[in-house]
Amino acid sequence: MSKTVDILYATQILTLFAVWILPLHSVAIGQETGERFLKEAPAMRVEYSRQVLGIQMNQKTWQNTPGNQTPKGSPSEHLQIRRNQSGTLLLSSFESSYLCRCVVKNDRYAFRLEKPTITSQWRVAQVYTDLRNEETVSFLKNNLDYFEKTEQGGVRYSGPFELFRWSLISLTDQPGFRITKTADVFNNGRKLVRIDFVCDKNENAARNSRFHYESGWLVLDPQHYWAICEYEAHFDWPGGYVRSFGHGVHEIAQTRNGVPFLKSSVIQLKNTQNGQREDFDVRTECTAEEREPSRDEFTLTAFGFPEPMGMPPVSRGGSLLWLWISLAAVGSAGLAVLYQKLKRRFQLAEAATK
Repeated sequence: MSKTVDILYATQILTLFAVWILPLHSVAIGQETGERFLKEAPAMRVEYSRQVLGIQMNQKTWQNTPGNQTPKGSPSEHLQIRRNQSGTLLLSSFESSYLCRCVVKNDRYAFRLEKPTITSQWRVAQVYTDLRNEETVSFLKNNLDYFEKTEQGGVRYSGPFELFRWSLISLTDQPGFRITKTADVFNNGRKLVRIDFVCDKNENAARNSRFHYESGWLVLDPQHYWAICEYEAHFDWPGGYVRSFGHGVHEIAQTRNGVPFLKSSVIQLKNTQNGQREDFDVRTECTAEEREPSRDEFTLTAFGFPEPMGMPPVSRGGSLLWLWISLAAVGSAGLAVLYQKLKRRFQLAEAATK
């Protein structure tokens, strides 16, 4: 009888432990992981920004029909960032169907290039020969994030921390951001962390100009600056007229010095606007090269234009690189147009024989 009572008592203790103690312990561990992320991520982001000072980044993005993840034709967006370690040489170039602008600074002058389409040729929109002029200083701050008195300042690669049109740091900085659950995830021998979140919308905020990520989950790599490996989220576009569900998968690579960067990503988007569905996939490919660029790459000569009045001549070696890039872009677009024309001609011929 005594042994039976002992067994029953032990069973009750184990049941109590399984029902109450283990869940409380898991909650505590989850809270610790969430707190660790919120504490470590900002500090790691600052350290990461120091590690990428010498990275030359080239990123291309294609928008495809659902399920078609292979890039075809010219990219819908093309982003390039170049700089030297000290930040005295800076370049930020963005090309898309709605904006094509290239902003460059060297140690003597700065300039802005523009063009109407990706396949068009650059034209000189503005040249700033006095880097201390108030207008120039404002221009550099707004376009290249350059502050003269800040050591190693200026635009740089933002890293593998991007959601669709939104960044991880922008998400976690929202007043309504809360972590609801965390869990360990193992992928190819790596221990990752999944974080489930919600983000309450601040109705008083200027929501018309920003995306709002309402809820979802993130798979992050705490060993590599909390880089985003995968995510799902429900979010609203600026203005709230488009509602989306997105699933993104990131392929993370490392430079020769071990700095992680986004090698490629595929984001599947399911969008609803006024009750109508318009789905598409977004494919991004990126290269990150660690090197100290030459000054020649940050001059008007590099783009095939003459140097400003009074500036010393520059070797035209750097301009050959940009010439080949421009010819490649024009060639890709031309092939895409030719393909569509031939496809249309074949369809018409086939229809005529029926």
